[in-house]
Amino acid sequence: MPNPFEDISKKNQKKLLWLLESKEEDFTKGTSINSYYKNTNIVGIIVSGAVQVVRANSLGVYNIIEELREDEVFTTGMNIYSNEIDIIAIEDTKVIIIDYDYIISNINNEKQYFNKFIKNMFQNKRENDDE
Repeated sequence: MPNPFEDISKKNQKKLLWLLESKEEDFTKGTSINSYYKNTNIVGIIVSGAVQVVRANSLGVYNIIEELREDEVFTTGMNIYSNEIDIIAIEDTKVIIIDYDYIISNINNEKQYFNKFIKNMFQNKRENDDE
């Protein structure tokens, strides 16, 4: 799966992250990332560590949907099942957090690195859907 920053220089990555008002957050093993971002649509890019995307059934039993590692992308709050889905750090994890609204509000941005970032993120999603 391609890195969302693939073919974007380090200099332009910094500009992009500033443009999107991103922040880096550290989560310790066992932490629910969703609990920090209730009612917020975010995009998370894993810098280091790993998370599991889990869904609780009606009995409270958790089913692992997928495991994500460095350079992989997740979202919160952006589907009809978001109350049932949780993102759990399965080891100490550092994540770049971007508010989804900042991505959308910049969607017509003329900066090539921004458009490449968006293309890479959708390419990640499309490849995951094909698996």
